[in-house]
Formats: sequence, C-alpha cells, structure tokens
Amino acid sequence: MTRNEDNGFSVRKHERYGQPVWALVSADGQPVEQAERFIHTLVLRGLSPRTWRAYAYDLLEAYRWMDEANRQPEQIAGDDQLVSAPAALAYFDALTVADKTLFHYENLYHEIYNEKQPDRDKVLADLKQWVAARFL
Repeated sequence: MTRNEDNGFSVRKHERYGQPVWALVSADGQPVEQAERFIHTLVLRGLSPRTWRAYAYDLLEAYRWMDEANRQPEQIAGDDQLVSAPAALAYFDALTVADKTLFHYENLYHEIYNEKQPDRDKVLADLKQWVAARFL
C-alpha cells in the first residue's frame, strides 16, 4: 500500500478478476465510493491495468485538492465522472473564435480516443474529417 499522510487518502493495490487493481481509500481504509466506481468502469471496459493505476493516482491528487479546497466530488464531476458536461458546454459557448465545432458522444467516457470499437473509429473519423476540412 502506498500511503499519503497529507489528507489521509492512500492508494491500495488489490486483486480483482485475477488482475491487480488500485483503489483510492480514505483514512479509515475504506474505498472512496466515487473513485471505486470510476476505476471499476475502467476494469469493465478492458483498459490496461497501467491505466487503472494511473487513474488511481490522479484521483488521489484530485481528492487531496478537494480536501484542501473543502469541496465534494459532486461539485466538480459530471456524467463522465471527471468533467462537468454543463461546464464544458458553457466553456464552448463562451469561446469567441468563429470556427468552432462541438461533437457530443452520448455514451462515451472521458478519454474518447481510447474508447472501444466501433466508438473509437467514429471519434477518429470525425477528427480526421474536421482536420481535413480546415487544413488539407
């Protein structure tokens, strides 16, 4: 187990489905529910154990920040567990550039370029088409 004494959060490695999984745990040693659900989606999607570990440590940093800022996950997370969809849309709407395009992928997660097929092909095709229309 890797300990972080700053805020009582730590990352703990355990086995799930015969694979190593890293979990964010609170000071009492219990998994943090929101983080556990998110990491579990990575497991179910078949992403690499290295990805699970990287996200566990990213979540550790996020929870350190939230603890210091006295914020709860609901105040910063959206449907994809990492980014607020309304905030992202507000940011897009506030952009002052003339050429902007919004692609909304209803059932995809935060890392759209790492989705499984055929969703990944759709995302990459949209990107290629967007770039080709402007730069080729």
